[in-house]
Amino acid sequence: MTTNRPGDCIEHIYDEFGLIEVYESIEALRLYFGNDIAQSEWLKYDPDWPSFTYYRALLAALAFKPDPANITVMGLGGGVLARFLLEHTNAKITVMELRPTLVELARTHFRVDTNHPRLRIILGDAQETITQLPPQQDVVMMDVFDQDGMVEFSAGFFSRLGDRLADDGILAANLWRTQLQAFAEQCERITATFEQTPLAAHLPERDNSVLLFSKQRLRDEHQQKAAAGLRELPDALRRAIEDVWPMLR
Repeated sequence: MTTNRPGDCIEHIYDEFGLIEVYESIEALRLYFGNDIAQSEWLKYDPDWPSFTYYRALLAALAFKPDPANITVMGLGGGVLARFLLEHTNAKITVMELRPTLVELARTHFRVDTNHPRLRIILGDAQETITQLPPQQDVVMMDVFDQDGMVEFSAGFFSRLGDRLADDGILAANLWRTQLQAFAEQCERITATFEQTPLAAHLPERDNSVLLFSKQRLRDEHQQKAAAGLRELPDALRRAIEDVWPMLR
């Protein structure tokens, strides 16, 4: 029995992939996949603050693509990132999600407008549905976990993903360092398609690392230009990125 969850359980449901629970406390809503690791968190007292550090590190990709036309989020969870991007960018947002149950939970509990005209949700295994992703994606944010940890993808999947990314697009991947072999293998598969020297933010939160990959190396001049442009971003986005920017190496 789990014991380390603040608040009360307001949703407890099984789908074909396992248990999903939503807990509500005074300060936040949190989503769990049958263990004590929160998969999503939305702060009720500061709804424009992406509370997890890895949320903010994934958003750092937008410093390099400050006016994206198309953004993909791999892994809906509670929809916190999708909601933030709909509210603070003008981009078309495509979400790739395996579990249909999460779409309804994102709508009912996390206040995601799942019928928003700029939002498209592709349901199914991403390894198979990647062919449905429109081309010329400016940013792809990969945050795909289940109750057992980080979901791994094949090198072929990343090759097909690279075909759908703009030439100057960014893949931001949230990976777990706690599974070092899986971490190394995932990075190897990604760099078969993308540049082999990503920018990385190694975060103190749950041993997450967020890596920013591109087809061409992100050099110092790209990072300097991105840093100089932070002040031009919408306030909520700027505040989120500035918080993690010193971690990015």
